[in-house]
Amino acid sequence: MLHHSNPLQLLSPQVLKNLGDKLYERRKVAALDIEQLVKRLVSNGETGEVHALIQKLVEDFARSPNSNQRKGALLGIAAVACGLTNQHINEYLPQVMPPVLESITDQDSRVRFYAVESLYNIADIAREGMLPFMNKAFDGLFRVSADADDHLRSAVPYAENLLKDIACNSPEFDIARFIPELAARMDSTKPYNRRFILGWIEALASSTMVDILVFLPDLLDGLLAMLSDQVTVLVLRQGHGSRRSSPSHRSDWQPLEIRHMTSDVLSQLLGYIREQGGSGVDCQTLVENVLVPRAEEKDTRICVAALTWVKAFTELAMLQVPLQECGENARIVRLQLLATFHLILHALLHCISSPSEAVRGLVERINQSLLMLKDQQSWSRISMERMLEVAAEGLDGAEEETRLLALRWINFLLHINQHEVLQQVNDLIPPLIEVMIGPSNRVVLESISVQAAFAASNDTNFRIYFMRLVECFQAPKGAELLQRRGSMVLRRLCMLLGAERCFVELAERLRDQTNLQYASTMVQALNLILLTAPETKELRQLLQRCHESAAARRLFLILYKSWCHSPGAVLMLCFLAQAYGHAAAVIHTFGDSDWDADVLVQLDRVVRLLESPVFTFLRLHLLRPREYPSLMHALYGLLMLLPQGAAFRTLSARLNAVPMVGMMQLSVDPPKPREGPLFGSERARQSEQPRRQGADVPDEEAERMDLEDLMRHFRELQSKHAAEGELRRISSSAPEGQTSQAQAQAGPGGAQAGWRQVSSGNGGRPPPKAPPIRQSSCPSEFSVSSAN
Repeated sequence: MLHHSNPLQLLSPQVLKNLGDKLYERRKVAALDIEQLVKRLVSNGETGEVHALIQKLVEDFARSPNSNQRKGALLGIAAVACGLTNQHINEYLPQVMPPVLESITDQDSRVRFYAVESLYNIADIAREGMLPFMNKAFDGLFRVSADADDHLRSAVPYAENLLKDIACNSPEFDIARFIPELAARMDSTKPYNRRFILGWIEALASSTMVDILVFLPDLLDGLLAMLSDQVTVLVLRQGHGSRRSSPSHRSDWQPLEIRHMTSDVLSQLLGYIREQGGSGVDCQTLVENVLVPRAEEKDTRICVAALTWVKAFTELAMLQVPLQECGENARIVRLQLLATFHLILHALLHCISSPSEAVRGLVERINQSLLMLKDQQSWSRISMERMLEVAAEGLDGAEEETRLLALRWINFLLHINQHEVLQQVNDLIPPLIEVMIGPSNRVVLESISVQAAFAASNDTNFRIYFMRLVECFQAPKGAELLQRRGSMVLRRLCMLLGAERCFVELAERLRDQTNLQYASTMVQALNLILLTAPETKELRQLLQRCHESAAARRLFLILYKSWCHSPGAVLMLCFLAQAYGHAAAVIHTFGDSDWDADVLVQLDRVVRLLESPVFTFLRLHLLRPREYPSLMHALYGLLMLLPQGAAFRTLSARLNAVPMVGMMQLSVDPPKPREGPLFGSERARQSEQPRRQGADVPDEEAERMDLEDLMRHFRELQSKHAAEGELRRISSSAPEGQTSQAQAQAGPGGAQAGWRQVSSGNGGRPPPKAPPIRQSSCPSEFSVSSAN
């Protein structure tokens, strides 16, 4: 066997010259000579000479500053591989591959092209022998896949497809070592880089040798990000990936948008997950780290894709089936999904208001799937605290649909786990009340339903809820709510919780309210609801039976103590309960103190309400003045209090319609009627025989004492209001030289003076001009005109 000290001596000078020639044809001839030489050396067993030959090609040609020599080196190395054949090449790959991979990043595009071609030829011969170099080969091809040179870029798919074929059909391919290389390059924004990545993921997903689903947490986020890429690239058609002809054949290529390619890959992966029932997929990590964040993207395609995956997981979890009845795969998926329920809910609340119909449709379907979970064993694994936190955050959402969905979830959670939800009631009630301030009536009604469910849970929560409601109405935002929607809120609560129970609780809360102005506003609002709302019809009917029902009398006494915050409300309550004598007594107290113009507004409202259908019974009582003399006294007293305006004329006309015959039957100067029991009919009281001295009359005496106590309570509370009003007038006094509105009303020519002249008569002189009446503190929503 002949050994040469210099392997290049085996090559003729002409071969060496041709190998570095600028013409491709001559370099190709030299490469063919090298291939024949290597075949001869291998057949003779001269492996050492082959190693030396490769070394010299690398040192003298591959690393030459002359680009033509570098091109020749790559052709020569590929020729060596062809000469070695598959039987012997693996031994030489550690020596052959480095110069080829280094040349892929050469500054000369033609050198890079020959490097890709050489890589293809070596891989085609080595096959599985390329596996140790797969990561570096992948990196090299990734770099040139987006090369500026079109000819070079079009050559990449041929080598790429060959490497994918090797990797996907070899059980020895180290996928765990390869995936980090793949994932690290997914953040590239270059379209052809993305095409390259998508091709690899699609190939790996199709392989029966590789389980790529295990590595989805590393890949899915990058895939979803590519859905926003609308750039079109040329893609090698199926079945043309291994041809060895020129890569410039136009028939081999087709244009595709990156986002369409990405969508196809995602659908393929999701299809495999469904086929396997979710086995081997880390659903929890995918939902937490990828799907929920991506579902909240502004890009509709990304959002739809993320929600589609979430929907698939909820279907695989079989939420409608009890946990113990689930199959193994469904059980595993469900247990992972339960830990992410609060995150999924967060995404649904974010997406429900999307302008995209596709997004909203997916949200509805996912939401329905979640609501199908009624299994207590499953719910015990869900953090109720986190679910409520997310739902409460949804109440702050700017969109109506977001708030509605949050409210429905709070209501649902309350029915699923009432005990645990009620532990958070103190934190939930304020946002539930505040959410009603917004413009949506649907949100208001849904919120009231949830609040009513809280309140109805037990007596303690009922009291806590109304305490919070009263506090909220007192706050600045709550005052706005009371002004705009107080009637809707209170009437709905009456319908859901019972009018009597609601009114009693609110009355007790307002009785000792220290903010007197707020208490007066609330009482006026409640009084108007009591007198006009359909929801309080039974309550009105009960109060009209006070003369015969102890329950009605108890209700009257409870309401009365709070209604004393508003003189007009007290009068209407007495008229409704047919306590005409007490109404007359209340009216007579009006002359004992100074009252501001707000009282006149309330009295005006009293007259208008007396003309409403609610008080038809009272107007009919006017036909029987002998039976109801206190009613006549009360109404005439009210007439004397009113300035001669519209209300005065209305009430005067009503009293003038009373038959004169009945009025003439009354004594000209009758003795003061005996009150007797507070709610007995006046005819019964007047026909009542005097009782024997010392007789046991506890009921009558108690009720008579109640009358005195009620009048004392009314006077005390109105004295507090008067004092507070005086303080407000003083504190709001204008600078020197100006007169405040309150001072003008209280002055000699103000409302009080005019009122008193009307009350005491004016000797036939024209009545004074009615004073300007300021806006009542009762919210505009509760005006009588709107109620009627």
